[in-house]
Amino acid sequence: MSILDLSSFNTQTLESVARQARDRHKNHNTTSVPITRTEFASWGLGSKTNELWEALQPVPAIAWDPLITAVLAERRALTHPVPELVWTGASTKQSRDTGVVLHDLFGTAQSHILVSIYSHQGGKKLMNALATAKLRGVAVDIYLNIKQEGGKRQLTQDDITNTINTFYNDWGTTVPSPNLYYDHRALEGKAFLDMHAKCIVIDQKTCFIGSANFTDRAINYNIEAGVILHDPIFSNQVIGEFNAGPFTRWEHGYKNESTT
Repeated sequence: MSILDLSSFNTQTLESVARQARDRHKNHNTTSVPITRTEFASWGLGSKTNELWEALQPVPAIAWDPLITAVLAERRALTHPVPELVWTGASTKQSRDTGVVLHDLFGTAQSHILVSIYSHQGGKKLMNALATAKLRGVAVDIYLNIKQEGGKRQLTQDDITNTINTFYNDWGTTVPSPNLYYDHRALEGKAFLDMHAKCIVIDQKTCFIGSANFTDRAINYNIEAGVILHDPIFSNQVIGEFNAGPFTRWEHGYKNESTT
């Protein structure tokens, strides 16, 4: 028996599906005509259209509206998680420090960590905390920014390799490698772009989003702000965006020489 799981889809998307399914049955009297994948794709549901289509297949389309309405009612009835402010720099001390929070998050992870990093220069302490989690058997997925320096619009595979090697200089080559991902559009030369998001998701249930990079300046000197949310639904939505994004996994490990 298939299990229906809609937890990774945001409320706005589910509301749109319920509304369009309801309108279709009400206005066109098409309760007996199945909704096709092509029709569903025309509903403007965004990047997770295919995933949502598959998730709804265990349920007849006639039941989508009442089912989703019930799911959303239950979601709204849940106690809303209280965001926690995370702050670095001049502070009233009514919030938690970024460096302390990140070390704590990595230390409590049991199964999975997702991290997106814009910059990690001088961030050896945080890298060590991540590596320690990896050594405990925690799966670690890291999304790296590939810098387009010197006015270069289109990068080469050598540029990707150099960025990966710089990462391993901080990570170390004796610790098992995490799963590394980069935005493959950097190789296509379509636009100047950065992977600028700073997100951490722990065990698919706790999410940190903030301004701080993995750098010594960000953790110890800058004024940085962030928030922690202990919410599996929100955490899975963040993971879903990265899974659906234009990212390619690095498959070559540490490279002593650039590839061509």
